Amino acid sequence: MHALIACSLLAGCAIHDSVDAGVFGHDFAITVGHADVAAREPNGTLWDTDGSAPDPYAQLYVDGNVILTTQDVSNSFTADWTDQVTRRIDRGASIELWVWDSDPLGMGDLIAKCGQGTSIQADELRAGELTCSIDGSIVSVFFAELN
Repeated sequence: MHALIACSLLAGCAIHDSVDAGVFGHDFAITVGHADVAAREPNGTLWDTDGSAPDPYAQLYVDGNVILTTQDVSNSFTADWTDQVTRRIDRGASIELWVWDSDPLGMGDLIAKCGQGTSIQADELRAGELTCSIDGSIVSVFFAELN
């Protein structure tokens, strides 16, 4: 079972409420999982000026703080990361995944923001995955309860 959430860079994500059923207040292994990057930026331009594929990397935020940054995957429209952190997830916690195109100068182009301004829902934790589809790109974060 997967929680699919429709998002846009302007509107953020729409998530449905759920009953908690005791899932909050536990430690979870959170894995930055996967990205399928759209062929072009949302404005229609190529990701890199030389026409090559983007170099995606991800930043995982919990309650507004970066807790993990992955390595970039060079010249690829797909990325599979295995980077993992353990965090206690309490009711009202916000979890965001930002995926960027690494560029030599500056931070690079934003590929996707998943979960911005929303709290993680119990059904998403139970499902073990939060997947967002944003402007043609798809990104996933995985959760495994530890206690």
